[in-house]
Amino acid sequence: MAGAASRLRGNVGRYMCDSSRSVDADHSEPGMDGTDAVAEAPENWRDLEFSMELYGAFKAECENRVRHYFPDHYTVFRPGLIIGPRDFSYRGVYWPVRVREGGEVLAPGSGDDIIQVIDGRDLTAFEVRCMEEGTVGTFNVVGPNPKHPLTMKRFLQTCKKASGSDATFTWVPAEFLGSQGVGPWMNMPCWLPAEGEYAGFGSRSIDKAVAAGLTFTPLEVTLRDTLTWYDSLDEERRARFAQSGVGISPEREAEVLSAWREHEETEQDAE
Repeated sequence: MAGAASRLRGNVGRYMCDSSRSVDADHSEPGMDGTDAVAEAPENWRDLEFSMELYGAFKAECENRVRHYFPDHYTVFRPGLIIGPRDFSYRGVYWPVRVREGGEVLAPGSGDDIIQVIDGRDLTAFEVRCMEEGTVGTFNVVGPNPKHPLTMKRFLQTCKKASGSDATFTWVPAEFLGSQGVGPWMNMPCWLPAEGEYAGFGSRSIDKAVAAGLTFTPLEVTLRDTLTWYDSLDEERRARFAQSGVGISPEREAEVLSAWREHEETEQDAE
């Protein structure tokens, strides 16, 4: 990053940096707006092998170098979870595909946790707009519109509507999921319990980006287009998704649902 930025300084008008919300040093406070403290890379970072634990700190260091070399001509974008067509991470694909299959769906938490996602096309359109208009600054780029917060329940209900599914949702508390070895984010994509150190992860302020022109594709459209794209893939690619570690297998889902029903029955008998 430093090498590229130093060589481009004086030769380009603006430097655009795709960063991440992970740069924040603290994810526990709702409403963080991009001006809060960021993580710091260790002094010996050059000697360290990269790991996801260092991801946020390394992204923050990339931002610092961009601002150093382009103090008046930079734009930093901090997207959240990017979903929509061509989401090869599969994190935004798992739920619409799973919900379309129908039946009883294992759903995380109570459904009231707020989450934030961004259609990749909305992110790209906002980046192009900022470059064309010469917009300077650092922006949280997530959605949906802050006037309409997105809960996990509404997200899954919209998956059902977009796919025309007959799915039903069984909401299972985070504590029980954890006892079954089912964790947030990877096993249950898009979702982090709004508590503890990640209490504010799903409620970043995006007022600054909205004021600068960020717009949002309706969630139902994003999910429907995601399914259309997924259906266009060959069987080999879909098989790789199924083996990616994102989401859980049908067999594992059935096991956890069965364990939850047994737990519920035991609780009722104890009363």
